[in-house]
Amino acid sequence: MLILTRRPGESLLIEPNPEITSAETWTWFIRPIEVHILRIEGKHVRVGIDAVTELRITRTEARRDGS
Repeated sequence: MLILTRRPGESLLIEPNPEITSAETWTWFIRPIEVHILRIEGKHVRVGIDAVTELRITRTEARRDGS
């Protein structure tokens, strides 16, 4: 499980892992992604995400490619 803290105005991105071939990317489409709200403290929300490894989950401000 990936655990992130998000504040108002911040987001996260769930997308196919670029290291996985396009033929393999459809395997994640039929599997569930489970999002857990773990804790809320003021303006901070602690989120846990269970997903297959074919998905890449990143904080949008941490993306290297700038898109």
